Amino acid sequence: MTSFNRLNTLISTSDICTLKQQEGDCQNYSLKWWYDSNTKECLQFWYGGCGGNKNRFDTSEQLLYVGGK
Repeated sequence: MTSFNRLNTLISTSDICTLKQQEGDCQNYSLKWWYDSNTKECLQFWYGGCGGNKNRFDTSEQLLYVGGK
């Protein structure tokens, strides 16, 4: 198991939705969803294609399912 995979298992799904939005490091942009725990809103953003964090979802439905909001 890589360090990255171990880290991912330590983050619970409820904690994922508290992570700040991150665009990622690359420039292969696609539209994604993230949960802003400050405003309690599902928001869209342009994701660069690599890097970032787990508070990134393909659809708002996926975000709501994981976040339980």
